[in-house]
Amino acid sequence: MTFRGRVREAIGMPPILLVVEVFLALAILRNLNMFGIEAFIIDYDAGIFLKPFVLIVITVVSSVFAVLTMFGLPSSNRFSWRSAVRTIVFLMISNILYEFLGETYLNILSLQDVLLFSAACLVIMFLPAIREYYVPPLKEMPPLKWWLMFCLIRPDDKHHRYEFQEN
Repeated sequence: MTFRGRVREAIGMPPILLVVEVFLALAILRNLNMFGIEAFIIDYDAGIFLKPFVLIVITVVSSVFAVLTMFGLPSSNRFSWRSAVRTIVFLMISNILYEFLGETYLNILSLQDVLLFSAACLVIMFLPAIREYYVPPLKEMPPLKWWLMFCLIRPDDKHHRYEFQEN
């Protein structure tokens, strides 16, 4: 068995998915930093409560999504794959919103770093070997168009469903 095969057997998933897990951990760290800044350093004299409230809600929601994705990523369930792609896109949108609202004092990762890592993680998630990992056993790999539709909506899943046929 090759080194790559031993690593995959030891961690139970393709080794390249560790890059996605590290990115999600960094995103959680960035969200915790943002939550700490917004929750504990609020200027109540300014009378601006909506902006900190929105940022706190977004950081909590994106952190919960990231944690759930990290737990589901090693499973070979295709819904975990869809959750990972949706979480990465949500993290991109939330970090753009942080910059739009003027929160530039975060020093963990800059917006460009987050967008670069997010794009790299999306490319990793769409690699054929990774998509194949999330296909049920004894089923053919759907085309890329099916995976894109699977991210957006729930397509008709007849060829991935297990059905009993009466003879």
